[in-house]
Amino acid sequence: MNAEKVVILVDRKQNLVEIKNQRQIIPEEIKQVRNKINGHLDGLKQPIHHDVYAAEEKVKTQIEDLLRKLADHTENIDILQTNMSAIKEYASDLQAFIGSKLIEKELKKQEIFMQSLIENDSLQKKDLNCKIKDKISDVLSTVTSIGSISVTSNSPFVVLQTDKNKQAQIRIFHRETPTPINDIKMTLNRKFELIGTTGGSFSSTGDVFLVDNSKKRLLILKKYGTLKIDIP
Repeated sequence: MNAEKVVILVDRKQNLVEIKNQRQIIPEEIKQVRNKINGHLDGLKQPIHHDVYAAEEKVKTQIEDLLRKLADHTENIDILQTNMSAIKEYASDLQAFIGSKLIEKELKKQEIFMQSLIENDSLQKKDLNCKIKDKISDVLSTVTSIGSISVTSNSPFVVLQTDKNKQAQIRIFHRETPTPINDIKMTLNRKFELIGTTGGSFSSTGDVFLVDNSKKRLLILKKYGTLKIDIP
């Protein structure tokens, strides 16, 4: 019984080591998830950056083209006003009449131009806006944590078996469909010659735990059968 307690002690200590390793691994897994999210967002950011620069360039070109046209028409009006003053001062009545008609025609063009600016929305103020996808915004409100931590219980790595338990276990084994004798292939993985051993088990690493009741000790063998630890 003391040897069995030692087996349990060794197994529980091994479980503590595994728990410590898992505790160190989990933050790294969270970091990897965050890096993947950041990388994905960076990938989504590039196209929208391209779109905003393209939109800015388009609006900039439209406004600069409008400013250039306004400058040209303003210059034309200044010229017309200068010509009108000259006609009034130096031209004959006939020349003044003809000149005034030409000037009126040009002024009409200026009025049509200004009216077209109003009708085609060229004078409307332009703004750049960004509409974030609803699914992206929902992440900020609906996702409140990356995950959760829980403790699960699994079958132990070490199972102590006495002769009595082995007999009981054999009686509850599920009966499989018989395999034809010619299809049976035997493979010898390991062979142990044991004297006085009343119980045993295998660890997850392949070590063999043997309870030697005759000498009141616990033997731990490596997976190939060599002695690893002899615990009195």
